[in-house]
Amino acid sequence: MTEGGKIIEPDDFQKVLFGEDELGAVVRAHFYVEERLLQLIGLLVKDESYIGKLNLDFSQHVHLATALGLSEGYAKGLRAFGALRNHFAHNLSATLTKERLNSLYDSLGSSEKELVHKAYRLSYDPHETRVPFQDLSPKDQFILIAVALYTLLNLVIGEIQEGRL
Repeated sequence: MTEGGKIIEPDDFQKVLFGEDELGAVVRAHFYVEERLLQLIGLLVKDESYIGKLNLDFSQHVHLATALGLSEGYAKGLRAFGALRNHFAHNLSATLTKERLNSLYDSLGSSEKELVHKAYRLSYDPHETRVPFQDLSPKDQFILIAVALYTLLNLVIGEIQEGRL
């Protein structure tokens, strides 16, 4: 996502999400991730101005990105991420529960899970006693998963820009 013309770094993205309540974290994270997904698609098509004319929803953008070369392993996690956002968008009493977060986590491929745990390791003072990831609050788990998905999209965008994808 850009703010003032510059891309938000994953650490800054994580800090923004920690400052939100659950609804704010889910909606804002989805906004950031979707923006990166749209940038990725824009890099893979000849004329991205036509993408907006298709009026695609998030899931359809994920399918399009997959058709254009995004790994299906990444797509599964992104679709689950979008489904969680939809749950919040259409249910005023939605909360981040352990069950919802377990489902989202289980949808991730091995590279996404590795990034989740790396984000967790990097986000805390090494001198603190850390609880296992599965014992974190659902909101903390969600934020780490969102950061992993955002980071993966950034990595794929970098590969496209360097001509490696």
